[in-house]
Amino acid sequence: MLPRCRSVALLSIMAAACSTGLAWAEITSLAASVSAFIQEFNYGQATRIDQAEDQFSPTAGALPLQVLARLTQVDQLAAGSVAAQFADPRTLPGPNPEEFAMSLALNSLGPDTSYAAMASIEEVRTVRFDSAEVGGRPSGSTVRLRGRVYLDGALALFAARTIEDLTGVNVGVTVTITAEMEGRDPRQVFFGKLSLAGGPNFQVISDVAGDLPTAGILENDLAETDPNLRVFQVLVFPNLVIDYPYQAVVGKPLVLRAVVQLEASNQPNGIGVAAVLGTPFQTLEEVIGTTAGEAAAKQMADTLRAERNGPTGRPAFDALPGRRQPLAAGCGLLGLESVIALLLSRAAGLAVRRTVAR
Repeated sequence: MLPRCRSVALLSIMAAACSTGLAWAEITSLAASVSAFIQEFNYGQATRIDQAEDQFSPTAGALPLQVLARLTQVDQLAAGSVAAQFADPRTLPGPNPEEFAMSLALNSLGPDTSYAAMASIEEVRTVRFDSAEVGGRPSGSTVRLRGRVYLDGALALFAARTIEDLTGVNVGVTVTITAEMEGRDPRQVFFGKLSLAGGPNFQVISDVAGDLPTAGILENDLAETDPNLRVFQVLVFPNLVIDYPYQAVVGKPLVLRAVVQLEASNQPNGIGVAAVLGTPFQTLEEVIGTTAGEAAAKQMADTLRAERNGPTGRPAFDALPGRRQPLAAGCGLLGLESVIALLLSRAAGLAVRRTVAR
């Protein structure tokens, strides 16, 4: 269903100094769940749904987890599809593995049908850092660590030439990471959201919230590539590197819970959305092929794929004071759970919200 490919890698840890030796933390337990949901609306009233979910735990289930939800309204030339996959990070090579993969596409050419959809992946990873892995810190001491999230994908909002009002159309990706230790309250160590939303007069709004770094997010309007489209707004984020601080107690288990979600909704009369995290573009081609034909589907998928692989757009957001930006690239990307205590800590960036009308 979903070919294995790279998207979001949870918890690669970056050293404070590149020359410092690294050790590997032990993953003592791994659990995950995936879900996909799609709701159909006719004349604004909720009608059919399709949904799927799966789980993996140390005692039940098998990896990878793969789910798909799909609805089609042939007489309305409407279709929606959403899929999610979680692969085993313990068996995948290198950083930024095939751990998370998600795709979503909604489109309707008829006047009555629209969709809302969501995909969600949760990973619950228990790790333990021994003294030797954190520079000899004694057991029971608290150490500051820094994790990394890798985000690689694209969001798109498109509309036919006859449409002016894009209100009610949106697509977005959210990443949340929580650290949990026995005897302490859970602490959210990272939250970030990236989205596109439609408005009146062909307006498309790009929005970033939380601690998501703005560097590396590019925006482009690709409508000129398709004579049938008035709007084809795309946000691409190839190899977006996000770092975040957290604490652990040497010798004690730490639970790191990551949730990645895609959410979207479209409107009738030729307004659609698409999102890809790591996966190829089959979902987009399937939906557009059902509603607008195979040639249109291939052209749109090829255009979005080319923009993601070789972005031509401008930076979507200005650099914002207080927002976290990626650490220096010179240190490179370390493997899953490689770790060193940070010798210096910096204050966490304040959550900043930036909305830009394009």
